[in-house]
Amino acid sequence: MKIWSFDDPQSFGARTIVRGALRGMEEYGWQTRAPRLDPAAGMPGLKSDLRAFSPDCVFFVNQPPDLYYARMGLGPDEWEHLPYRRLVWILDDPFILGNDPFHRDDIILIADPAFETAVRQRGGIQVHFLPVASDIEQQGTIRDKYAAPVGYVGSVKNMENWSKKVPPDLRDYLDRIIVEKVRRPSVPFDRLFQESPLSPERRVTMDGPLAYYLYVMANNRFRIEQLERLVPFGLQLYGGSDWLSFVEHSVLRYRYRGILDPITETPDFYRSVAVSVNLRSLQGFTAPTQRDFNVPAAGGFLLSANLGIEPAAACVPYWEGIRSPTFRNAMELVEQTQHFLQSPSERIEWITEVQQVIDRQHRYVHRVKQIAEILGSAD
Repeated sequence: MKIWSFDDPQSFGARTIVRGALRGMEEYGWQTRAPRLDPAAGMPGLKSDLRAFSPDCVFFVNQPPDLYYARMGLGPDEWEHLPYRRLVWILDDPFILGNDPFHRDDIILIADPAFETAVRQRGGIQVHFLPVASDIEQQGTIRDKYAAPVGYVGSVKNMENWSKKVPPDLRDYLDRIIVEKVRRPSVPFDRLFQESPLSPERRVTMDGPLAYYLYVMANNRFRIEQLERLVPFGLQLYGGSDWLSFVEHSVLRYRYRGILDPITETPDFYRSVAVSVNLRSLQGFTAPTQRDFNVPAAGGFLLSANLGIEPAAACVPYWEGIRSPTFRNAMELVEQTQHFLQSPSERIEWITEVQQVIDRQHRYVHRVKQIAEILGSAD
């Protein structure tokens, strides 16, 4: 089997998953090619490479193959006749990925069962749940520059331009709903709207753009509130530059350290920090994420937010043996952080046990075996 994809240096987290998946494919015995995307040439620069390699299957993430073909300069009359099979892995919330339709022949992997409805609404037919795995092949290196009692690597998003588009009276109402969502993360926004309508005459209904706005704003608030509790423990915070617009007037101001390269630096950070915090997205996703696998694979300890949402049945087998200790609220976050900082033997025991499970079940070669079965069933 010959698989063609491409390496986009600007895709950050998705890039590590693509690289991990391609390594897993090679370990499985498949031949792969992923030319580096040249920002100057753009996607059209990849077209000749694709044709020259003549793969059995193309592999993309987060968007339909037709969208990538179009960006390469291939028109519908061309891509309809390309003989390559079409594999796409949806790694992120479809709400934020746009509305480009899927093709009837796309074989679509979804990293969380919650993505299925949105993918099918965009025309997806062959949809299969497959969570991510660990792309870290060996433990990170302990480095003094990352050493800290508590650490977090993650993002927030500056929504100032979005907020300006919301009418002032509606913005105040949505702010109250967001506060309530952070307080009760397991309650869907639709129910919060029902419990507290805008007025007897006006009710808010969810659509794609509104859902995106609400979840980003709620995730921002949730992460900042939790992380501020960890400042007294010596928190070290890394992530995208949007953090700068949030920390200026926060106790996090002197905790933000900048951006880490997910391939060359993040594993060392996970290994060097005593406790890494996992602040799950409030969208209600219940499959393990890359962080659930990569922190212990790198030799780090993970403390995760428990949002009070039971995992989907399809996710349960993937959680066996890897679930990290959790906290349900800010008070438990402080208590659990203090406990595990004082209990290095418990941290080491958890890391060791989870690493064994990852080596047996959650490397990308294990996911590729499932992909091979899916491709076989789609013949």
